[in-house]
Amino acid sequence: MLVNFSHCGNHSNQILNFIQLDILAKENTTQYNCLFIYHFFKYFPNISKRYKNFKTLFIFPILRLILRIFNKLHILDFFNTWNIQNLDNCKKLVKKFPVFPSNNFFFMIGWSYQGNAILFKNQDLFLKYQDYYKELFYIDTTILENSYFKKQHTNIAVHIRRGDYIDFYNGRFYYSDNEYCEKIKETINLFKIKNPHIVIFTNDPNLNIEFYRNELQSVTLSKEEWHLDQALMSKCDYIIGAPSTFSICASYFGQVPTYHIYDKTKKLTQKDFIKFTSFLATE
Repeated sequence: MLVNFSHCGNHSNQILNFIQLDILAKENTTQYNCLFIYHFFKYFPNISKRYKNFKTLFIFPILRLILRIFNKLHILDFFNTWNIQNLDNCKKLVKKFPVFPSNNFFFMIGWSYQGNAILFKNQDLFLKYQDYYKELFYIDTTILENSYFKKQHTNIAVHIRRGDYIDFYNGRFYYSDNEYCEKIKETINLFKIKNPHIVIFTNDPNLNIEFYRNELQSVTLSKEEWHLDQALMSKCDYIIGAPSTFSICASYFGQVPTYHIYDKTKKLTQKDFIKFTSFLATE
């Protein structure tokens, strides 16, 4: 049995953390108890329908608190506790347990996108289970789509990440409005898009939306909660943004070609737009 009591980060990191270990449990025909599963209930109806019960609502939070205390006191060091954010630990885990015994407890901490290559033994298992998780994390955005999308247009999602990104990697992915705008225009020219419509998703409450409207004409700014933003983003034709698990999830659930801006000076090619699955990405 796999038990995950300590997630990394918020929202999208938790989603990917859940999926990674859920897949691992499925492939090893063992049970998976995600002790923070209740975090998802208010956002994803199908998760709530499948997992919401007395155990997950009341026992899991208490058990999670106890295990976190035990872990802090190093009591769990004496049990099968694995921090899979450490890639060396992933290698040791797979070597020691080629198949996880179903009658053993494995306490899992953290998650690693790169670790999937090790834990999944170089199989793209995110792709294998893609339809399952797309349904599990499904949100009906039909009504909202009429407000944010334009029919007969190519809808391009732009994820403008500010806030915490001013310090993330020393601000490496904290881009200006001009820099985002240039990448949007490059994308339009690259794919020869005749009727582009830009849908901006951002955590910047002071975004200068008029700048984008003046530069790009057809622009909509989403003001929805994060889970609705992500669901809307997954319905777009393309995604552009700073590297983020937020847009990775949107790309994964919607199979949307996505461009992560790692180098703002790099000239775009069509191969830069990828559909995220696991540690692998498909063009």
